[in-house]
Amino acid sequence: MKKLIKSVFCSLAVIAALPICAKELNPLVIKETADTIVCRDFYGGSVTLHKNPEKVIIGYTSLVGAWYCAGGKAVAIPNTLEMNVSNLPKAARTLPRVGNFLNLNMEKIVSMKPDLVILSAFRCGQGTIDILKSSGIEYIVVQYTNYQEFYNVLDLFCHINDGSARTNAAAVKISSEVNKLCQKAAKQKSPRFISIFYTGRGLSCESSLANTAQIAKMLNGYNLIDEAADSIRGTRIPFSLEKIVMDNPDVILFTTMCDSEAARKELKKQVFSNPAWQEISAVRHNRVYFLPNRLFLYKANEHYPEAFRYMAKILYPWENWNK
Repeated sequence: MKKLIKSVFCSLAVIAALPICAKELNPLVIKETADTIVCRDFYGGSVTLHKNPEKVIIGYTSLVGAWYCAGGKAVAIPNTLEMNVSNLPKAARTLPRVGNFLNLNMEKIVSMKPDLVILSAFRCGQGTIDILKSSGIEYIVVQYTNYQEFYNVLDLFCHINDGSARTNAAAVKISSEVNKLCQKAAKQKSPRFISIFYTGRGLSCESSLANTAQIAKMLNGYNLIDEAADSIRGTRIPFSLEKIVMDNPDVILFTTMCDSEAARKELKKQVFSNPAWQEISAVRHNRVYFLPNRLFLYKANEHYPEAFRYMAKILYPWENWNK
């Protein structure tokens, strides 16, 4: 009976890990014709876009990779920090810039007469939308914070380019590699984990709606924070060392706003100076991990398989995840 129950739960874990592939299940795709697509933007409204836009401006750097992955191309993107240029698709690295994503140069954008402007809800003001509307420029506002949401946005982008995530080679490669890792992880005993997010203002714990925690959960990890699901409305809840000590996780995952190794060392020193941390199983067994920003703080996009493989090695270090 125990083996049967474990088998059922493993099967459910695999099903839960699979991304939504069918277009009718993608909440962002409402309907489409041969030439147009009606899609739902971040604010819940519907917008009608023409398929296969040739002149596309992307107003948020992290969306560039997803758009190119879906077979699209752009004519302009926002300013990008030098250290992040290498994360862009090669074809996008030398494109004209249209200002900082926090303050897009709308005059330049309008003058370029784009067929489509892609914006992020993270920093998209009503003023920007009003200018595009009054100029007769099509636009879409999207946002994603985790893999499942990324897959829906990727599928939407594929549809705008007259395809789907089920037929686009790059999208299929991403989902098949992620699903393969999740299926293998489903056969393992679930490690109990806590995912912690650090900013200069302090620490918070992540629900499985957050990117790092969702990846670990899709890989058959058990997120102890989800036990407080009724009180979680967003991706994070206040940090409580007392609660973490009581929950005694097997693994602790840190995603931080720190880019330098020196800053991370200082954070480790601050965090573990409290003797209470030494009571936690993850600390005693050296299973506390500070994750690379490239894969877990920033949007991984086409690098999601790499992020999942990195996490799988943390959760199940005894397995070979390179094959």
